Amino acid sequence: MPDTANPGAPAAGQPDADTTPAPTPQDLADRLNKPDPWDAPETARAEIERLRREAAGWRTKLREVEPIVEASKTDTQRLEDRAGSAERERDELRAQVARLAVAAEVGIPAEFVDMLGAGDDEQIRQRARLIAERLTAQTATGAPRVRPVESLTPGAAPAAAETDRDPNAWFRDFLSSARSRP
Repeated sequence: MPDTANPGAPAAGQPDADTTPAPTPQDLADRLNKPDPWDAPETARAEIERLRREAAGWRTKLREVEPIVEASKTDTQRLEDRAGSAERERDELRAQVARLAVAAEVGIPAEFVDMLGAGDDEQIRQRARLIAERLTAQTATGAPRVRPVESLTPGAAPAAAETDRDPNAWFRDFLSSARSRP
């Protein structure tokens, strides 16, 4: 007689369809005496092809069963699925807002917000402080030049006077040198 409390359970005294019998000592001995299919490349390739065919068969069976499973869901199950996905989306958005708030508070540019990761507010805040410290250390030591120096040869570094030169000052020097020429 089937279990009325759990309609999917097997009847008392009947074996469960999903359980497999334990291997006998003879089965274990047979497995040990069989050659390993992974020892030789040819047998390994054949085993791989067999497993691929088997996996393809399972994929096609799954594609056939998915619509049946979806159709058998009750309205309550569908609503629960939708509610679960909405809750996950809400949690992701809340985490993103928390990361943005901490980044704005600490002074991290928006391009580094994804580096703050997930976790509670304190973990995000610790990572934000670390990133902010590294960014300030990098700007204190001098960020790499964005514009190339025309007179630079490969492997050379620009002179300090050239790197801090104001374009207006350069233009004034140019005009004064042009005037001084005869």
